[in-house]
Amino acid sequence: MLRARHLLQASQAIQLQLIYSGRVLTLSEQGVRIETGRETTELRTIQDPFEVEDKAFLNDKPLSTYADALETHRLCLATRI
Repeated sequence: MLRARHLLQASQAIQLQLIYSGRVLTLSEQGVRIETGRETTELRTIQDPFEVEDKAFLNDKPLSTYADALETHRLCLATRI
């Protein structure tokens, strides 16, 4: 199965980082990292998220509704700098 990262010559970092109450929460395709300054906890993904997404698309079983996807798209456009 062809994945997006294989189309590029180098891997790209895709992540969301939230900073709150003395913690940093980083969500990425590799998992979740929670940093408190004193300790770091990492929860790694079990399956390749690109593969899960590709299989759902090919089997015509999207992981979200069209309405949810459109709201996410609108939010991303609104937060662009």
